[in-house]
Amino acid sequence: VTMCSFSVPSVKALQEEALKEGYADYDHKPVYLRGYCVSPGIHLEKEGETLNFFAGMTLFKGDMDDFVSWPMKNAVRLSAIHPKGGTRQEFQVKGNISSIYFQKPAKTRNVGCYFGGSSFNLNDLVNGGYVEKDEILVEWELML
Repeated sequence: VTMCSFSVPSVKALQEEALKEGYADYDHKPVYLRGYCVSPGIHLEKEGETLNFFAGMTLFKGDMDDFVSWPMKNAVRLSAIHPKGGTRQEFQVKGNISSIYFQKPAKTRNVGCYFGGSSFNLNDLVNGGYVEKDEILVEWELML
C-alpha cells in the first residue's frame, strides 16, 4: 500500500486555531505505507493573512521496521480531491532525511513534522469548493 485517503474534519476549527496560534495540525490514524508505520496528516501555518496547507506526518514503531530502509527517504505527494467531480490539486515534497523525524523510531513514535517547501493556499481550496460540510478529502501518498 502506498497511499491513504482521508477526510480532514473540522476545517473551520483548524482554520481558527491556525489564525490564533499560528499553526494547527490534523493527524490521521497510523497506517502502513510502503512498510513504514506512519500517521499521515496536514499542517496549517499562518503567513500574514494566508494559511498554508502542508503535508505532515509522524513515524511510529512498526512491525516492518527491520525490513525497510532508514532513514525514510521517500517523497510525499499530497492531493486535495474536489468533492464534486474528483478533480485534484497536488504537490510533491521531500523531507530532510538527516533530521530526527525520518529516523527509525527508538520509542513508540517520533515527534511529528511537516514538509516545508510546497503547500496549498487554504483560502484557494475553500474558494475552489474543495471544502464541503466542513471537511476536505485528501490523498497522502508515499512515493518511491
